[in-house]
Amino acid sequence: MNVNGKDVKLSEFEYLYNKNNSQQVQKQTIDEYVDMFVTYKLKVADAEAAGIDTTAAFRSEFNGHRNELANPYLEDKSTINRLVEEAYTRMQEEVNVSHIMIHISEDPQKNKESKARLDSIRKEFKAGNGSFAELAKKHSTDRSTSNRGGSMGWIISGHWPYTFEEAAWATKNGDVSEVIETFAGFHIILVNDRRPARGQVNAKHILKLTHGKSPEEAEKAKAQIDSIYGILASKTPAELEAAFSEIASTESECGSRQKGGDLGWFSAGQMVPEFEQAAFDAEIGKVIGPVQTQFGCHLIKVEAKNEAEVAPFEGVKTSIKQNLMQQKQGQAYTAAVEELKAKYMEK
Repeated sequence: MNVNGKDVKLSEFEYLYNKNNSQQVQKQTIDEYVDMFVTYKLKVADAEAAGIDTTAAFRSEFNGHRNELANPYLEDKSTINRLVEEAYTRMQEEVNVSHIMIHISEDPQKNKESKARLDSIRKEFKAGNGSFAELAKKHSTDRSTSNRGGSMGWIISGHWPYTFEEAAWATKNGDVSEVIETFAGFHIILVNDRRPARGQVNAKHILKLTHGKSPEEAEKAKAQIDSIYGILASKTPAELEAAFSEIASTESECGSRQKGGDLGWFSAGQMVPEFEQAAFDAEIGKVIGPVQTQFGCHLIKVEAKNEAEVAPFEGVKTSIKQNLMQQKQGQAYTAAVEELKAKYMEK
């Protein structure tokens, strides 16, 4: 058959006829299906003539279907297993890092310049021309860390882009990584220290904001948090639980106020460093503070701690793999493609 100047092979028609007929309650004859098939091919030709196959929406949907079909064939299981084991190994320790980042651009030339600039900053640091903190404050475009000299505090595996984690855990203490790329930008990473994983903390807090306020308003916020601490300090252990939640729900200036200040469980790297350190050091059931952070003054009450060793590999293997397949599957795909090339393409 020839439709709109394009040859259609019998094998294509047979495949679609058998596939569709097996799914229909009422079977179609060959002649009936031929008419429908020709109409379908003419509609495809009209769509191509209108350029629909070149639109961004179509290409996105098409690539999504193609990737979904290709995934089972492009998963190199040995590579995936290796990546899962590497991620689990990284879960055994926490790394204290600082970074300098330059945000990614839609302009390839600007990205090339950003990488070269970061490489130059790295060499400047390695040569002893300025501290990493000074360089971060001067050059980093990550506003959340640049005012702290690039410090990200302690981080744990499973919460960061693969290339970032790989560089952070592979770099020695006191050394700085090569320039790496993530979805957010380009980075160089300084590893300050490492330690065994400390587990998780479950805590509540009461916050009075000082960020963005005048000195007078900030002092008022500090006075308010001191007053609240005095009220809580007068409570018996039996009274403290209900009192903390009640005051948090009315006085705290954080979204967690709707849950009585409950922040749930968190690990290293999920809170600002000052808050995290205070929470991990605090005694269960005691109110500590005020703790000053970049946001304001906090009172913290630790509900529980989980300081057990990292969960057994079999218990977390599936969740690690799911995380890998969401953001880190490039290596597994590359390995599979290279294997298929070697097997099927002529040397």
